[in-house]
Amino acid sequence: METDVKVIADDSEKLVGSVESVIYINEDNGYAILDFGTNENEMVTVVGTMPYVGEGDELTVWGKWVHHPKYGRQFAVQQFEKRLPSDSAAILRYLSSGAIKGVGAKKAQSIVEVFGEDTFDVIENHPDWLTQIKGINHR
Repeated sequence: METDVKVIADDSEKLVGSVESVIYINEDNGYAILDFGTNENEMVTVVGTMPYVGEGDELTVWGKWVHHPKYGRQFAVQQFEKRLPSDSAAILRYLSSGAIKGVGAKKAQSIVEVFGEDTFDVIENHPDWLTQIKGINHR
């Protein structure tokens, strides 16, 4: 089978960074096209099957560089690993993306202002503490 996508590198490579924006995602099969900011401050386009990824997600991706005839250089993901954001700004962006049902930008801001880098620990281990945030009720 012929393809227009040309492989630039034969060996699998690893990139570490975060999803800056989602260009496209197919909810049925998880295929995504992402603007990805690497830890080396490079912005790249990553493509591949990566279900449940969103803006602000911190990822490690393994794959190969390819050249798409229309869109140019891209990183074709063969495998990925998602990590929870670790600093307050990344946590805020993650929560604001709608990753947690019922938490929008305003509520995310309030949560991160109170709990900062401990936000995920509070959500996981002390969810009752969230009731100190206006608009969050204990159920």
